[in-house]
Amino acid sequence: MPAAIVARSEAAFTIQVEIPYASSMLDFEEVIQQRLNEAGVLATTEALHRFDADGSPITIGDTKLTSKGKLKKEYQTPYGVAPVERHVYQSSRGGKTYCPSIATPGSSAAPPPSSPRWPPSSTPSSARPG
Repeated sequence: MPAAIVARSEAAFTIQVEIPYASSMLDFEEVIQQRLNEAGVLATTEALHRFDADGSPITIGDTKLTSKGKLKKEYQTPYGVAPVERHVYQSSRGGKTYCPSIATPGSSAAPPPSSPRWPPSSTPSSARPG
């Protein structure tokens, strides 16, 4: 059984992880790492969904952007790849696309290009123009 979200509330969610016994300590450690990585990917996916924009138009500077719909992208996480569908925005003139999926939960505001957690050299792809 892979990791699974077994409960959700407004404040938190609960992940259940099943770890089978192994025949050696080395095998046991590898199974533990694999299952915890699955839980990490699941938790990151849940967080990215929560931080996704709602599809409402957004404004960056004097440019109004509208959602092109949800697009499936793969996020590299410390636990593995997290595939997530999220809103992608573009102006009516075309050009660069934006994904404000790391803004405040439930908001449509675009995030700043960097923050204390993401120095400019490692800003996540979701915060950069496409």
